[in-house]
Amino acid sequence: MGFLVSEVQAAGGLADTLLIEHRTFGSFRGATRLVTDVRGRFLVVDQTASTLSIFTSRFELLETVGGFGWSEAGFDRPSAVASDGITAYVADHGNHRIVRLDQAFTPLSFLSTRDTSFAPARFGYPVGVALS
Repeated sequence: MGFLVSEVQAAGGLADTLLIEHRTFGSFRGATRLVTDVRGRFLVVDQTASTLSIFTSRFELLETVGGFGWSEAGFDRPSAVASDGITAYVADHGNHRIVRLDQAFTPLSFLSTRDTSFAPARFGYPVGVALS
């Protein structure tokens, strides 16, 4: 573990120094997204393995869910994740859907509009998901 020092532009255009802890954790085949939730957990999308891995704030692996497939529990090249600490949402790129997961990371529901006749609501391959 080490530290990275970086100079950034602060408010008002003044320069400020940012100290970032450099750390590696987990083993991934093709991690593409990393987010933290309000509980301090890290959620990592591995697009190549088609999985979502959940780590504690101390970088300990809690669980890995998904795996390649078209069933409710599987993913096909997931591309993004967002979480409010209670519910997680995964953009399941190859399955053309957004998957809503509960606190235990079990699928609750799916949003898929690829085949809808209402064109403005249609999406095919989701590449992102966000909460506000």
